[in-house]
Amino acid sequence: MSSFSRQSFRSIFCAFNRHEPRRGAVRWDGVNYVAACNGCGKDIRRHGPKQWREDPAETAQLAD
Repeated sequence: MSSFSRQSFRSIFCAFNRHEPRRGAVRWDGVNYVAACNGCGKDIRRHGPKQWREDPAETAQLAD
């Protein structure tokens, strides 16, 4: 599979709030694992094994 195809699949998953972290940038914030999404670059938080979702705290700060 070409890198273009993989990137377009990631974008589709991101649209449905199914993100994949940049593995080298995952960090523990004291409560959860957090990282930037490999597909869209948004801040994401791990909610369970292989369950990464957009970080609502970061989204709320941007709205203020």
